[in-house]
Amino acid sequence: MLRSLQKRRSTNKVLKVLAAIAVIICLAACTSIQWHGINILKQRVDDQEYEGGTIDDVRLIKCFHWFGSCRVIYDQLNSGEKFVPWLRVRKDITDEKIFAVEHGLFYNSFLYVHPSTVEGDHGCISDLVIARDKSAVPMRVLQDINDKIRSKDSSMFHKHDQKLGFWAQLLGRKSENLAVRGEDWHYKRSGVWCKYALVHSANEGKLVTNVQLFVGKGFAESRSMWRSAVTELPRKGGAPLSISVEKFDSNQVPQKYASEGHLFMRDGKFKILQISDLHIGSSDHIGDPQKTSDQLTTQFISHVLEIEDPDLVIVTGDLIDGAVTLDYQTALLKALQPMISRGTPWVVSWGLSDYSRFAPRGHLSKFVQQLPYCLVGTIKNIANLATPNTTNSAITLNKNDEVVGIIYILDSSAAENPIDFMKAAHKHTIESLTGALTYSLAFQHSPIPEYRPVGKFPIIGSFNEKGPLDVAQFGISDVLNDLGVQTLSCGKEHENDCCLFVKNVWLCYGGQTGVAGYSPAERQTSVVRLFRVDDNIREITTWKRNINNPKAVYDYQFLFNDEH
Repeated sequence: MLRSLQKRRSTNKVLKVLAAIAVIICLAACTSIQWHGINILKQRVDDQEYEGGTIDDVRLIKCFHWFGSCRVIYDQLNSGEKFVPWLRVRKDITDEKIFAVEHGLFYNSFLYVHPSTVEGDHGCISDLVIARDKSAVPMRVLQDINDKIRSKDSSMFHKHDQKLGFWAQLLGRKSENLAVRGEDWHYKRSGVWCKYALVHSANEGKLVTNVQLFVGKGFAESRSMWRSAVTELPRKGGAPLSISVEKFDSNQVPQKYASEGHLFMRDGKFKILQISDLHIGSSDHIGDPQKTSDQLTTQFISHVLEIEDPDLVIVTGDLIDGAVTLDYQTALLKALQPMISRGTPWVVSWGLSDYSRFAPRGHLSKFVQQLPYCLVGTIKNIANLATPNTTNSAITLNKNDEVVGIIYILDSSAAENPIDFMKAAHKHTIESLTGALTYSLAFQHSPIPEYRPVGKFPIIGSFNEKGPLDVAQFGISDVLNDLGVQTLSCGKEHENDCCLFVKNVWLCYGGQTGVAGYSPAERQTSVVRLFRVDDNIREITTWKRNINNPKAVYDYQFLFNDEH
């Protein structure tokens, strides 16, 4: 009797152990449990996010808080296959919640891509579209389908079904994957549609070579070789998200507009458009209820570009308003969109509001240097030969093969003093001259102390802000004189748009170009300033246009005339 009882107890223990093992095996076989376990164990601090390259899959993936890092997620390409790393599309913002596509109590969802391992040996993504409404088919996909129907492609006429794996069927899991046969477009769940192609080179403009995210309203893609996958995708409790894809084509790289730090005159003339204090980042509606202040600002700049057709645009600071900006990349692209769309070379002198609450200043500089038609970063900066790592820059102005002028773009927001930089740049230019250095112009964001002259002085334009200056650039006016600089133009002070003649140098203000920044009662008329160097008659002139009547020129004046 006792032996029988012990035997039954032993048998029950064995059965319990076997049952526990069976449960563990079942759980281990469950894809969801495997997925969580792998992502908890395999997360590493040095995981790299996606910053470009061909890809063969795109997916919106949940990253749970206990994963530790969301930069890389391990998931299956197809059901039943091994788990492989997926790279999150990189966003240079320290707060990940800002660019998460979806939020949950225990997770954030991000956009991930699977890099193409061997270029051209299998299908790579040639286009990407994301539906704003997950239940709808995007217009671009429908257009391709209609084209195929017109060409009587029989592959379009078949049944679309949903295939579920064994465990998905057993546990009642629903899949959004559509099984497609013979079509270019594939549905990837969560509104993501991918188009595939077999191409042997990623430089032909036929494959997606980069994906980027942008947060905020009013985003518009203006870069060549880039197109929007979705614009202003709505998110619960967050600003809309825009996603762009690049299809790099080596044959469509923008034509070189400068070489080795040199700009060239057209018919002996060179025109500069100065815009300043745009303060892009606002979403308020001013005057026109249908347009935000950002839209009014960029529309004004675009109009002036069309009228004047300048050779160079110089932005003298405060492109964006860092205090109200979530994504500095969205704001910068909006601010620079008029120049990029038109293909006009441009350069930036940073201002005090050009910062991000979620990224260091260096990231802003790095981003703009990668944008089309930006001079600094895409050409060889002549002054960097003497002063490496400076945030200032200088570009020579050439007529045919002769250097006739120099343009200094100074960073008044940096700690370094621009005096040594200007001397080094001037010395290097003089030593390499094949002509005469006749014209010299300088631009920066903040005014120098000499912008507060005493006594009587000539003035053309408005000079309403006369309070103490919070700058310490003393002695720079003497250097401007020594180097033969005819004019220095700045921004910052919105109510000043005049030119003052002090110590043999014209000190000009660009005025406030942006519509945002102040209440309607305080707001000044948005204005731009232009400079023209005419070597045919050896003179420098300037004039202004404003947003109320951009076709009209006013405050035209001579800054320099060489009578010899």
